[in-house]
Amino acid sequence: MEANITMTAIEVVAGVVEVGLVGLLALLFAWIKKNTKSDTVKSAIDLLEQAAKDTVGELQQTLVDGWKEANADGKLTDDEVYRLKKESLSLVKKRIGPAAQEVISTAGIDLEDRIMAGIQAAITEMKNTSVVVLSEAAIANMQ
Repeated sequence: MEANITMTAIEVVAGVVEVGLVGLLALLFAWIKKNTKSDTVKSAIDLLEQAAKDTVGELQQTLVDGWKEANADGKLTDDEVYRLKKESLSLVKKRIGPAAQEVISTAGIDLEDRIMAGIQAAITEMKNTSVVVLSEAAIANMQ
């Protein structure tokens, strides 16, 4: 009789331990999945930002400089800005590829808004860098 009670107690404890371990494993896998997804999204966004920076540099050399020189006021027309936006969106999407696009979209991030934000950041960085380079050149000429 004592053996039956002991066996029953061991089976109950083993069942509780098993449920506890399964629960802990489920939490561990959820944590791993969450962190992996976050790292994947971060990597996709990093890729997008680099693609935006590369695209801005490329389009500055291949289109923007020529268009500005061709215009009397040295500025882009509304049509040129529209064409530049379309081209930059297309180039960034091509550079990051469908897998990164899917990761970003699946994370609930509007892909085109994020691309445009990356492009705007790259343009701002380029302008700030140009001002610094020009300022350094001006200082060197003054000496």
